[in-house]
Amino acid sequence: MYTHTTYPYQFMYPQAPVFTQSMVQTMTPITPVSLEPPPTLSLNIPKFEYTTDKIPFIPFDRHKNDYNFETPLEAMTFIAKHCMKYHQVFNRNLAKVYSKHVRVLSIQDLSYIQFSAIDKKIFNAIFTKVHRRNN
Repeated sequence: MYTHTTYPYQFMYPQAPVFTQSMVQTMTPITPVSLEPPPTLSLNIPKFEYTTDKIPFIPFDRHKNDYNFETPLEAMTFIAKHCMKYHQVFNRNLAKVYSKHVRVLSIQDLSYIQFSAIDKKIFNAIFTKVHRRNN
């Protein structure tokens, strides 16, 4: 394994070629290969614009009631408590959003109607009353 001329680490790699000074001088230098840059990937991805509501809707707790109320004042009080719990604020915009999901007993028909179908004056009066009570 050892010859009269040993090179460092030759005993570890006996099959590796041993280059002498004359062998190195006769070698032709390797010319670097110029590689072309890889082609760029271009995809036409469709762009979507997502519109979100400014007010995130948090559903009511079904265990507390079935969204039916006897008076508009009772319904607005329930909406106010819900808004204060989940939004930490009760304002007219939140009341309008949540009033679409609540029903109030109509005295004329004795049936439940959507709270947002109530006259605007009545809605504003009830909102003002509940808003003053909560603040």
